[in-house]
Amino acid sequence: MTFELEISNLHFSYEKQPVITGLSLQISQAGIIGLLGLNGEGKSTLLKLLAGILPATDNSIHFSSASGNINPIGFLPERPLFYPELSVTENIHFAGQIQGIDSASISRHVDEAVQMCQLSEKYRQLAGNLSKGFQQRLGLAMAIVHQPELLLLDEPTDGLDPQQIAETHQLIRSLAERSTIIISSHRLDEISQLCDRLLVLHNGKFKHDADISDQQQRKNITALFNSIINGAES
Repeated sequence: MTFELEISNLHFSYEKQPVITGLSLQISQAGIIGLLGLNGEGKSTLLKLLAGILPATDNSIHFSSASGNINPIGFLPERPLFYPELSVTENIHFAGQIQGIDSASISRHVDEAVQMCQLSEKYRQLAGNLSKGFQQRLGLAMAIVHQPELLLLDEPTDGLDPQQIAETHQLIRSLAERSTIIISSHRLDEISQLCDRLLVLHNGKFKHDADISDQQQRKNITALFNSIINGAES
């Protein structure tokens, strides 16, 4: 892995109300990382800071990449952003242009994203006419069209039915073969099924950062999370 992420003493406030307070983190290996926390704890805010949508404090977030990607990060917000009057491929093509993919290779990138996200049967359809599950896939395709090394997913299965959730999980596992992924979720079952590292965000800081790659560690996530939120672990 040529990509590294380091967060050092990150702070962020909304209207003078602290949301992130002195947060630090280092990622130097591939995997799927679960970001857990109660609603309002700052999970979405943290992902937006990493994606560059919100301004971070000076020198608090550092990326290192040897791949030459203009932007090594892809971001899927909780509600995918696309133009409903454009087709699936037009939206993905537009996302690729924004990410700086050159005209000579953008068609290949778009085709690969369509294949990865299983959108081949819908590629000519208007985005606004897609089901919620396919809109989520479109959002993922737009997030990965430039082949990012770090993929940020904010509640990627929120509002999906069980079959759509299973299909999205399968897609995320396949995307993890070429990208490090951070998933923000309030669903303990989702984190335990997908992730091999757990971050618990509480009161603006990481209260827990641990390997959960083996089955026994995953079984203990619920008890661990409850103990942190209830103050048993500091």
